[in-house]
Amino acid sequence: MLSMNTATVKRYLLPGAIIVIILSALWLIHEDSLPEGLIQVNGRLEGDRITVSTEYSGQIRTLDASEGDRVRAGQVMARLDNDRLQKQFSQAEAGVAKAAAELNKAKARKEKAIRDAERARELRPSGAVSEDDLEKAELLLDTAARDVAIARTSLSQAQSAVEEIRCILDKYVIRAPASGTVTAKLVSLGETLAPGAPLFDMVDLDQLYVKAYLPEPDIGKVRRGLKAHVFTDAFPDQPFPAEVSYIASRSQFTPKEVQTRDERVKQVFAVKLYLEKNPDHSLSPGMPTDALIRWKEDISWRSPVR
Repeated sequence: MLSMNTATVKRYLLPGAIIVIILSALWLIHEDSLPEGLIQVNGRLEGDRITVSTEYSGQIRTLDASEGDRVRAGQVMARLDNDRLQKQFSQAEAGVAKAAAELNKAKARKEKAIRDAERARELRPSGAVSEDDLEKAELLLDTAARDVAIARTSLSQAQSAVEEIRCILDKYVIRAPASGTVTAKLVSLGETLAPGAPLFDMVDLDQLYVKAYLPEPDIGKVRRGLKAHVFTDAFPDQPFPAEVSYIASRSQFTPKEVQTRDERVKQVFAVKLYLEKNPDHSLSPGMPTDALIRWKEDISWRSPVR
């Protein structure tokens, strides 16, 4: 009698258990899907790369920045040896001083010639000065005026030479072209560089973006300016607001490095989601991300499907 009752119970419990399992599966499927109006994409955080390079050749005298440093635009990052150029600069400055002294002498001669010519003009009517003396005074004045003009030109050329060398010297001091964070130091102290050689790689941590790929059927739903939420493994429960700022005009085959649910090859469009901010610079390039793009404004945000 007991075995029959047990069998009866099992017979009636089995369909009920199946129903529970089916309902649980349906609930999980529902929970594992996104509502219409949200599109999920994945990718990695990236930033516009800034390469700090040298325009002139030279040996590295100092390295004033390291990987991980935050630098501001114009900050000194390295200095190249410039002893030879410094000597040329000193010589050019001496040339300016000499040209300035010659100009002062020429001006003094001109001032004297002006006085002599004026005096000769005043005395000529009385006959105290001959016509020849007056002509000589006028000729000396013309010569003195030309000497001043020549001296001014020489001084200007000498000053231009100094400024040219000064500009070159300034480029032997390697400065950050923009504010950002140093991601790689590519050289060593004492290394001799060729013109155009890179010294550092930088990225602006306040201008990070997610590069992701949209399946072709979804591209018609997305437009520039749409809001997005970006999630990272490091901060799985913290959404970082972003905006769709770029949509490729042409499709491409799914890149091999992109992880998608559908493993078959299909056409996708590249999009970029720029983060609105990066608090405390806690995010950095290379972090894997999941992102939600909202193309219907009345849809509430939720967490991405993991």
